[in-house]
Amino acid sequence: MEPCKIAKFVTRTKEYLRSFLRTRGVPSDGSESQKDLAERCFWAEKLGLERRHTDDEAAEEIASSKCNKLILDGGLIKLPRPETLAEWESSLSSLPDLTRSRMETYITSVGRKLGSKGSKTLGLGKGLYLSNHVTDVEFHGVSPNINYCFVRAKMLNHQLA
Repeated sequence: MEPCKIAKFVTRTKEYLRSFLRTRGVPSDGSESQKDLAERCFWAEKLGLERRHTDDEAAEEIASSKCNKLILDGGLIKLPRPETLAEWESSLSSLPDLTRSRMETYITSVGRKLGSKGSKTLGLGKGLYLSNHVTDVEFHGVSPNINYCFVRAKMLNHQLA
């Protein structure tokens, strides 16, 4: 065994050594001596056992990843393309609060570019939803820091003869 490499573990506390082993998936029953724990840590490192993330670290990494998907373009938020996103949610419990007035405001602003198609689109969309032609609604929250999300759904053909 390499004494210089194991020395970095010998000076550590039992609590640290157990934590080191636990995050690498190496079991510890709590009855080992500090020397035994240090040796196991040495071998875990020598074998290249990678450190696993805790639940809190994983949640933080996911939130950070979502934030990194946003790009500021001249002060405006440039959202990623929806097809590049993974982990769409089918449970709408996390869906941001949407109101009809907010949707109408958005469609009106987009409608200025599209002419009168904006309000017609809203009416058509609502009619399709109420008649159960819209199914499998999913959303992606993009980032917890902003109130934007992507929504996708499947639509049954409403013009069947």
